[in-house]
Amino acid sequence: MRNEKERSAPSGWETFRRSVPWRDITLSFLIPKTIFYIAMNKPWMLTGASIAIAWCAVLFAAKYLLSRKINFWALIALVMILIQMAPVIIKDDPNMNFVAGAFDSLLFGIIFLSSIIIKRPLIRVFAEATGARDHIPEPILKSPYYMKAWAIVTAAWAAVYIVESVILLYLALNRSRALLPFDIFCGWPTVLLMIFFSVQFPAVYWKAVAVKAGFAEKI
Repeated sequence: MRNEKERSAPSGWETFRRSVPWRDITLSFLIPKTIFYIAMNKPWMLTGASIAIAWCAVLFAAKYLLSRKINFWALIALVMILIQMAPVIIKDDPNMNFVAGAFDSLLFGIIFLSSIIIKRPLIRVFAEATGARDHIPEPILKSPYYMKAWAIVTAAWAAVYIVESVILLYLALNRSRALLPFDIFCGWPTVLLMIFFSVQFPAVYWKAVAVKAGFAEKI
């Protein structure tokens, strides 16, 4: 019976594929950010940014009006674009959007850390909003390891954003040629890697602590 359950259990990649809200990420985050990056450092930067901002605003409003749910991906993309554009408009220097991006990343890092301090890790909030809690065994939900796993994952997101901010600020101030490639890497590639980590780490962690705590047979 156990062998049959193991054979039917989805692989790590399959779990990741099923758990990630690909449609929301693509429409609400990747597309507007791509529009913004294409327009970056071009004469029509403001036009591209305006299209990206409008795109995020429409999707955010549509989801809320239709389902009374918050489109977190559209909100995150909208905030990131606005923060990056503000210094460009004020200083009329395209390079300033990278400086703003550094502070943007720092802000997100602080937000993630703050959510741990108030015992509401953001990744836990996002995961539970997608119904992930319904698929987690009861012994894990009742254990302190449930919260600890989300705190670790949220701390990892915070660390990534803070490191990104330091490197981006250094490259921007030195007007390095590596600035644009690094900024692009900090976009959807890093987000997808972190989502994969967020999906896989809790499962591996809970399995390990279940064995150590002696209730592995219950999950």
